[in-house]
Amino acid sequence: MDEMVWPVFGVFVVFVSWLIVILNRYLAGRNEIVREKMRHAERLAAIDKGVPIPDWGVSLREDDLQSEEMPRRVLRRLRLASLSFGLFLAFGGLGMSTAFYFSGDDELATVASVGLIPMMAGIGLLLFYYLSKQDDDA
Repeated sequence: MDEMVWPVFGVFVVFVSWLIVILNRYLAGRNEIVREKMRHAERLAAIDKGVPIPDWGVSLREDDLQSEEMPRRVLRRLRLASLSFGLFLAFGGLGMSTAFYFSGDDELATVASVGLIPMMAGIGLLLFYYLSKQDDDA
C-alpha cells in the first residue's frame, strides 16, 4: 500500500499546483475587469455632472498600444519569460532524468528518458532567447 501512496501524492501535488495557477490567472483577469468597470462608471458620472474628465482615466493598456516602444517591451518581457522558464524546464528535465537513472531501480532507470522531454522544451526556449537578441542601436 505504501508503494502506491507516493505516485498518487505526486499527481495530486501537480494537479493542485496547476489549479492554483489557473485560479490566479482567473482572479487577476476578473480584478482587471472590475477595475475597468469602476473607471468607466466614474467617467460616466463625471460626464453627467459636467466635470472635466481627468487625463489619468485612460487605461495603461491603451497607452501601451499607442506607444512606439511597445513591441520592444513585449519582446523584452517574452525573452525574459522564455529564459526563466527555459532554464526551469532544462534543469528540471535534467534532474528528473538523473534521478531516475541513478535511483537504483531498474524500472525507473528504463524511463529515465522521460526527463528529456522537458529538457528539450527548455533548450528550445533558451534557443529562442538566444536567437531573438536585438541590438539596442536599431
